[in-house]
Amino acid sequence: MNLNPDFQAKRLDQLKKLHADPNFQAKRLNHLKNLNSDPDFQAKRLNHLKKLHADPDFQAKRLDHLKKLHADPDFQAKMSNHREKLAYSIIRVEVSVTDTQTGLTTNYASISEAARGLDAAASSLFRYFSRETNKLFKGRYVLRKVTS
Repeated sequence: MNLNPDFQAKRLDQLKKLHADPNFQAKRLNHLKNLNSDPDFQAKRLNHLKKLHADPDFQAKRLDHLKKLHADPDFQAKMSNHREKLAYSIIRVEVSVTDTQTGLTTNYASISEAARGLDAAASSLFRYFSRETNKLFKGRYVLRKVTS
């Protein structure tokens, strides 16, 4: 490996040009699809990753890297900004659940909370609401989004 800074800068420019080329991108994508669909390659890759993650030296380097990364103020600022964006993108929807067998109505603060209360996957409730159906959920519950 050539450690000459001039060589490295030239090589980086070559790689940037190469990866910007749509023909190269198409060939590379096709190659990766073929490679990843090969069961032998998948087995080799999985075995390699298992060995790598079992190696104490690798784990120590990775942990050291993570400690440095999380101590970096720029990284902290970037993550804080990311968390704020996520918090604003999550809109809580209050859900009212009526049990048709008992007549009991329970209000939940979110779809996820309602799912836990009904012993169901949250994705099932999201799907139920996205279909805008009038069917009973689990053949028993009437679900409604509560608007404030």
